[in-house]
Order: sequence, then structure tokens, then C-alpha cells
Amino acid sequence: MARYAFVHTRDRNGRNRLHLKSPQGQIQFGAHHTAERHTSLLERWLLLVRPAILPQNPELYAPILGHPDLHVSNILINTIKPGGGANTTIALPHMTLSGVLDWQHATTHPRLEAAVPVFPDPQ
Repeated sequence: MARYAFVHTRDRNGRNRLHLKSPQGQIQFGAHHTAERHTSLLERWLLLVRPAILPQNPELYAPILGHPDLHVSNILINTIKPGGGANTTIALPHMTLSGVLDWQHATTHPRLEAAVPVFPDPQ
């Protein structure tokens, strides 16, 4: 039967077997750093990485409200006669948005992650 070397960090009672001075203990990042040091390192990392991840134009990562199920059936339109009253045969310039339905999975996310919904061509 072959023998394999496994490094376990806990014994069978759940106690930590790694000592901070052992090679395995030195690999464990959180084992010998304080929370303040860890936070400081993360903030420095973000300063270095942010320009590569986020675009320079702040409008692209401004938060927007996203509707995941936006299609024609979820949009309510009012059509208005030029003289007043409702009429469903009025042309497009006399239409107003009345409401949007189905908001249960709405999210906020950066504009650069937003997708433009595809609507069918009305013609």
C-alpha cells in the first residue's frame, strides 16, 4: 500500500496543528498578521489594482438600478389623445411611460456591468 504525505492543519479534535514558526504556519497569511495589518495590506492592494480593473471614466462605474427582466410585457404605456382622454391608436409621440412591472430581482451595479435590453423591432 502506497503512503502519501498529507499536511493537515487540524488534528482530529479540531485543534490547530500549525505552529507559527513552522514552514506551514508561515504560509498561512492570517495566522501571524493582525486585523489592522491585513486591512492595511488590502487597502494598498486596492490602490494598485483599481486602475487596472475600473475604467478612468467615473460615469462607467457609477451605480445604476438594474431590472433583470425588462421586456415589452413589463412596461406600461399610456396613450393620450391630443385633446385629452385615452386612445390606443395614437402615434408614438403621444405615449407616456406609466410604469414598469416585475421588480423582484432588481439590483444595483456599476454601469459598465449593465446590459442594454434587446427589444423587438416594432416594424
